[in-house]
Amino acid sequence: MLNHGKTLDTGRHFGRIVASKVGESIQFVHIERPDFNGRIIYYSSRARPCAEFVKSTLAESACYDLPLEPGKAAPSYVRVDGDRIIRRIAGAFAGENIRLDGVVIGEIAQPDPEIVCKDGKVVEVRGIRIKSHGLEKLENRKINLFTAKVKTGNIRRTSQKPKIKNVGNIQQSKIAIIDHCAESTFELVKDAGLVITVGDDTTTIAADILTRLGIPVIGIIDGDIDGVLENSMVSEGSVIIRVKAGFDDVVGREVFELLDKQQLSTYGSDELLAGILALAEKYVVDVMYY
Repeated sequence: MLNHGKTLDTGRHFGRIVASKVGESIQFVHIERPDFNGRIIYYSSRARPCAEFVKSTLAESACYDLPLEPGKAAPSYVRVDGDRIIRRIAGAFAGENIRLDGVVIGEIAQPDPEIVCKDGKVVEVRGIRIKSHGLEKLENRKINLFTAKVKTGNIRRTSQKPKIKNVGNIQQSKIAIIDHCAESTFELVKDAGLVITVGDDTTTIAADILTRLGIPVIGIIDGDIDGVLENSMVSEGSVIIRVKAGFDDVVGREVFELLDKQQLSTYGSDELLAGILALAEKYVVDVMYY
């Protein structure tokens, strides 16, 4: 595994989590931050020869001289206390936003923050300044803290030159909807030619990813952006609809109900846009065409 964490320590932590899921049957070697005083980390004695091979290969072919380091699989950061499940978040820094299954729920205030759930609902957060609107977006979801994706900070911290794919014919395309879970974009947009996104950060992240696949979006936002991704891109042919504060979820639900009611998996893009604009008409603040 090749990874570049926020810091060497957060990268180590991520590797420990992966190692705990991989298990000892696989010889797991982790290359962390090779350009920034990095390490080659192995997680079992059986994996050490593989790590030594990686070290020598990188030294010969790319002039890297990375030290070897033994690692240990992470213990569970989830514990059960009566009828509550508690998950501790490692590697978070004060001031960073925190995302639970793609939804920004607040800002880190103290080291080692915790999320507490009961019956699949968030009932308490510790060491986190709450973003109430973010938690509201999770009210209709059942959260499994054992498997939930929890991330902190910006998604991209380095400059990059994106590989942009040309947009194809989308007049009769398969449709995908991403509702506040942008970090699952690749899984959700399989075979889609057009994607509807709901939420500011969701639209920002998904549109940036989909630019590389040549897939345009119809984004529904309300201006409540948390800045989890800077210098993002949007595919040609995309349309971003800004509605009144707090109404992106309302319009998103109405769009989903429209598609579900008519049982449509494909839709003419112009017809679909017209339908969404009609649903959102009384809430629309601005419409941006790309």
